[in-house]
Amino acid sequence: MLTLLKMFVMRWGAWCLVVSLSGASLPVTLAPASDDDLVLDDSWARVPTGQTGYVTRAALAELPGARTVMDRIWPTAAAVEMTVVPLAEVIAALGPAAHADGLVLRCSDRWESWMPFDLIAERDPYLLVYYEGRSPRQGAGWPTFLGIEDLAPYYAFVSPTRHPDFIDQTDHGMISATQIVELGVAREATRYAPFHEGPLATLDGLAAQGRALFLARCNNCHQGPGEVGGNTSQRPLAILQVHAQHNPDHFRNMVADPKQFYPETIMPRHPEFTDEHFAQLIAFLTATAE
Repeated sequence: MLTLLKMFVMRWGAWCLVVSLSGASLPVTLAPASDDDLVLDDSWARVPTGQTGYVTRAALAELPGARTVMDRIWPTAAAVEMTVVPLAEVIAALGPAAHADGLVLRCSDRWESWMPFDLIAERDPYLLVYYEGRSPRQGAGWPTFLGIEDLAPYYAFVSPTRHPDFIDQTDHGMISATQIVELGVAREATRYAPFHEGPLATLDGLAAQGRALFLARCNNCHQGPGEVGGNTSQRPLAILQVHAQHNPDHFRNMVADPKQFYPETIMPRHPEFTDEHFAQLIAFLTATAE
């Protein structure tokens, strides 16, 4: 299926994902059957404007593309039995809006991932439905990533067994997402338009490089212009702008090693950021300040 899907993406763009190649569809309801359902926003063609759709875990597991595999949930984990369904199959069975060219994954901790359809066709990421035969509610439940992030209720990832060369870092952040509760679709140019409008339309030099760095390394957790992106940090863009503009030393120290200020934070350290990286981020955030 994925070879054919990839060919369609290359030739016709997002159109292919409107049609389920397996002929399957998912039953979408406008009221939840349980709090275990996967939520759909109204960007999907089958969800009326202003309403919310729901799909059950059992329905996902019944898609023709669902399979039981022995795989690893991340590269250093041991192989376990998992029931997974390719995200391409989920998208095709739901039918995205005709303009969409990517998938938005929203998580209970306010993380957001962006997956372009062409990346989905190329890398065939999975949605985890059952782990060792059980849902998150059954038995011992599901594991946590590094003892911090729950994989439940849903988890999306590229198989490290099938794609050992894949590095989970794109121009728009990490695509792997834990704690998924909701899916949406969008057009990339529209979704990220606020990063390129108004005073940001003419960014160049360090500020333009900082925009690219912010999108790739920060936007999963930190909302950017237009409140685009995740909000795990729950710190408005204005706070980042103030620190970058008026307290740059604290900004650098916080990004490089946040645990020195907040030992319990889940924000990772960034020892790999150089003086040039910080100059780029500060230039971008200063350019976005009003």
